[in-house]
Amino acid sequence: MTARSLERRIDARPWLWRVWLDLAAPWAVVTVLASTSGAGGLGPAVTMWWAFLGWRLVAIPASRPLTAFVAAFTLYGTTAWVAASRFGLVYPPGPTDETIAEGTRLTLLVAVATFLVLRLLPLDLSMRWLRQAAIDVLDRASRASGGRIAVVALGLTAIALRDWWQLRAIGLDAVFEADRRAFADALLTASDHNMQIVGMAGTIALGAIALATPERRRRALLLASVVAIFWAPSLLVGARKSPLLVLVALALLALVAGRGRAMRRGPLLAAGVLALGLLLVPLARTGRLDQASIEFVYPQYVLFSAMEHDLDLDYGYARGAALMLPAALRPFEVRDIGANFAELGVTNVGVGAHPVGEAYLASPRAAGGRAVAATVLIVLVVRVLARVDSTFAVAGAAHLVLWGRSDFWITVFFTVYVGVLLWLLLAQPSRHGRPRESPPGRYSDAS
Repeated sequence: MTARSLERRIDARPWLWRVWLDLAAPWAVVTVLASTSGAGGLGPAVTMWWAFLGWRLVAIPASRPLTAFVAAFTLYGTTAWVAASRFGLVYPPGPTDETIAEGTRLTLLVAVATFLVLRLLPLDLSMRWLRQAAIDVLDRASRASGGRIAVVALGLTAIALRDWWQLRAIGLDAVFEADRRAFADALLTASDHNMQIVGMAGTIALGAIALATPERRRRALLLASVVAIFWAPSLLVGARKSPLLVLVALALLALVAGRGRAMRRGPLLAAGVLALGLLLVPLARTGRLDQASIEFVYPQYVLFSAMEHDLDLDYGYARGAALMLPAALRPFEVRDIGANFAELGVTNVGVGAHPVGEAYLASPRAAGGRAVAATVLIVLVVRVLARVDSTFAVAGAAHLVLWGRSDFWITVFFTVYVGVLLWLLLAQPSRHGRPRESPPGRYSDAS
């Protein structure tokens, strides 16, 4: 054996170890779950899976987007069981311990299977891809004209003032005393999908501009204030999803917005922003410590309710496709799972969606396979759209992080239309009045 061939073998060992662990860890988790039933073995399986994901996040930085996506999905699928089994926190309608355990086992198996499929598919889910998309968006944002910024900021402020007026008419005391989302229908930012598209694209654009031009501190502070004022009413009534999507998208951009020491602070800034949105907002609204983790607990109660009750929802994978059409062109009225679920009155929490719950509603016996297929397909959709423009990558990545609390067609709907509008907001009009790509900006030479 020559010295060069030996060197190649040594260089290949870390890669072989990573491949071996990527196969061995899922196999170990599945083996533990297959050899037990109910809550038995669930604790060791969850611990092993989280240890594996944590190791991947630290040891394989190039693959962090894939690992983070699976970790977020796992978080939305296991926190309810941890809250119930370790802290005795069970929320209405009070599913049994057996239901919580079985639902968590199913979701964990879906997470493991999804990881294996995405790991084996020839998809570029690397940090380099996501970073380049964020750089491209920031580059365009750094070239945005003052007139366009003013129009977007004033438009969002006008919408926000309408919702703040509604809150004033309702009364903040009534809002805080009522159940979560009790007054969501009164606000445009919490109930109207089209207005949410405008709000998400507009606030991501303003946030990107503030991040891309930090030297203009007063303007950056003003734009950040517009973003906060716009989404505050939605957060106050307990509608968190749209503001959280914006936070995730801006956290992604913040990871690459800094230079020098600011770059090293990027991950801490992103983690702090997400912690504020995911944990502290529910705690601040209710004043109860047990509500700090509801963001990750409540969505799975859709699955638990579907497992314990014979739910009749006017929704399905095929029917949900009509959401992609304008309301006037839809052949029938269609509403997302969250809106349908809320009307059942099964519980005043869990008003949202869950991808495994969606699959269970479609076919209880094939729920696992359908959920894996839907999860892999949603990643493929985002990746294909990202090839069209980087704005779809930023919007899609944010939706993938929150995939554990969503359903298929709502995710596609918002990824497509938020991406399109964000592209229009960051493009520059040509002489012929059609949008064109912005000229190179301060991030055009980043790598």
